[in-house]
Amino acid sequence: MVYVRQSLKIAAYECARVGIVPGMTDQAVRDQCDLILLGRKLSNYQLRTSPESIESLKYGDLLTVTIEMSADKNAIVGSWFYRNRSFHESVTIMAEY
Repeated sequence: MVYVRQSLKIAAYECARVGIVPGMTDQAVRDQCDLILLGRKLSNYQLRTSPESIESLKYGDLLTVTIEMSADKNAIVGSWFYRNRSFHESVTIMAEY
């Protein structure tokens, strides 16, 4: 599951980087997440941002991106081993000009 956790961290970071760019939309953040996770054949994830809408961010505001997914739905080996477990990773970054 190191691969899955590392993928979640990378996706959270890359989504946060997109989210802090002025003029970006919530959909752009979701698209970035899809690009990274679906490209790694990971699905059934939940994406949360704080604040909920990145469109309200101003310079200096903090954006937190959290990605969570069920381990058994994305297990590389034996989903029975990961039953009822989930993984989540978060990244917090400051908005740019």
